[in-house]
Amino acid sequence: MHLKDLAGILPVEGTASRDLEVTGLSSDSRAVKTGVVFFAIAGSKADGSAYAADAASRGAAAIVTGKGAAVTGLSIPVLAVDDPRHALALAAARFFGRQPETMVAVT
Repeated sequence: MHLKDLAGILPVEGTASRDLEVTGLSSDSRAVKTGVVFFAIAGSKADGSAYAADAASRGAAAIVTGKGAAVTGLSIPVLAVDDPRHALALAAARFFGRQPETMVAVT
C-alpha cells in the first residue's frame, strides 16, 4: 500500500510523499519500523505527539497528529487531522481489509 491509498482518510492530496510505501500502522512509537505510519494519539497520561521524533528516527513513513499539535522539524510528512484516533480506525480498516464475517474462539 502507498500513502496515496489512504487519501480521504489522511490529507495526502498535494504532498510530494504520496507514493511513499506504507508497511503498517501504529500508535506505539516503540513498534515503528521502516514504512509504518505513526498515529500520535493523545492519551490520559501522555500525548503521542511527544513521541513523533522517536517514531521518525525508527523509520516512520509519516506522522499523523491532531490539528494544533506542536510537531515540527521532522524530515517526514506530518499530517494533521481533526481526530487521530478516528483516522487510525479508518486507516486500519482500509489497510487490513475486510474482516471475516464469522469468528470463533475456544478458551
